Amino acid sequence: MKKSLRIYLGTILTGTMLITACADLDVENLNNPNTDKVLATPDDLKGVVGGAFSDLYGLFSAYRGQVNLEHTADHTTMTNNVSNWWSEFKVEPRPQFANSLANSNRAGIIDNPFRLTNSAISSAIDVIRLIENDGIEIGPDGSETEMVLASAYFAKGMAEGYLASTYDQGYVVDKDTELTSIELSPYDAVMDMALADLDKVIQLASSNTFQLDPTFINTPSPMGSTELAGLASTYSAHFMMTRSRTKAQNDANDWEKIKELAQGGITDDYIIVQDGSNWSNSFVEISGLDWYFRIDHRIIRIFDPSFPKRYPLEATALLPPATTDDKRLELYFFYEEDMSRFNLTRGAQLRSNYRIGRWDEFYRAGGIGPIPYFFDYINQLIIAEAEVMTGNTQAAIDILNEGNRVTVGGLEPLPSTLSDQEVLQTIWDERDIEVCRTDWAIPFMDARRRGILQRGVLLHFPVPITEMLVLGLPEYTFGGQSAADGVNTSDGEGAWYTPPGL
Repeated sequence: MKKSLRIYLGTILTGTMLITACADLDVENLNNPNTDKVLATPDDLKGVVGGAFSDLYGLFSAYRGQVNLEHTADHTTMTNNVSNWWSEFKVEPRPQFANSLANSNRAGIIDNPFRLTNSAISSAIDVIRLIENDGIEIGPDGSETEMVLASAYFAKGMAEGYLASTYDQGYVVDKDTELTSIELSPYDAVMDMALADLDKVIQLASSNTFQLDPTFINTPSPMGSTELAGLASTYSAHFMMTRSRTKAQNDANDWEKIKELAQGGITDDYIIVQDGSNWSNSFVEISGLDWYFRIDHRIIRIFDPSFPKRYPLEATALLPPATTDDKRLELYFFYEEDMSRFNLTRGAQLRSNYRIGRWDEFYRAGGIGPIPYFFDYINQLIIAEAEVMTGNTQAAIDILNEGNRVTVGGLEPLPSTLSDQEVLQTIWDERDIEVCRTDWAIPFMDARRRGILQRGVLLHFPVPITEMLVLGLPEYTFGGQSAADGVNTSDGEGAWYTPPGL
């Protein structure tokens, strides 16, 4: 049954339904007065696109859902229960997520990311419809039309990619969608739309020459069309790879296409400059607190496989530092003896002496300065993984031997005699070390597609109950031991760790 959509995509019903030509832009629109204000002239559509990017990257200020996903993937650890970080996402064994109005922390965890991504989609589709369906041109003699259109498609594709990676359902909307009635679609359909939109970006940016409006994304220097095409290509490869909910889906992926996209991707780190007002990344900034987030032993064991999977239960226990030849353990993470912030009644085994140290300077600067959202090296690791999955293991070894493992970590180059599985494990380890606090929930999505999540971990968020109530649909949720079906909740069959008693 189709249900009318009102809350999160309601603003899509503005613009194009009441605006039919450039001269008609100055009209009264009772559905969305704010849109009237920004659509006074065609050039003001740039403000709508800017708003889409503001919502898109607002995900990294409304960071609590992202923290929960990194916690439950055993990438980070803490017994702090702000936003149910411990009680719903770190406690062992993992419980069911409470997608209910009674859960006062629910909004920060799942409502806000759902709202922000759909708001970005809403703004972007307004602009796409006006340009492609109504023929509106932007800039002197239409000189900025293609730039604005490519930017709108990029914001829309990115938002859809994040949404489809995180939720089990979403809305599929394009320029021709009838918006008076719309229904939820499976995440695969949303991801297919994301990939189609990002492919449109690649086409537009490859066939036109422009620079993005500097208000769209606060990069250190204006992003050109070539850079935008590469960024869209990288994110297409990333979303194709991380959409998988299971190891079987990951193995069956179109790795040739993923390799092709990543090879056409970024050649420099994707950096956004945070100014503390219009641009902020609380997710990275708060990582500088020396006690707030610690690194889970799953990650420390990459450096030192003899390290225990869980901390000793004795209250006075103190583990010595891990032993490794990899310099990144001390460059990216700092050992702290102070364990006083851990609540032992919530699980002494969840403690860790290692904290995130990579972003201390950004924290001390008050959250102002350049922050990488996607490393070029991570794009290279996508290529490396695709090489293994398509039978070119030596090419993957070559990439690894030219990467941070050797150039930053100081480790010896890998030999050519490694098996495919050994090379894959090295790639996954590299990703776990390098992606800490960069793009949206990568550690969780990697653990999910590798099939190593603990039993009872939800494989994606449900649609927020607030949205389900508006649609008149029944509430539902995922997670917990009784729901461990391997479809929406991890069955733990390949889990890296199984708590005692399970």
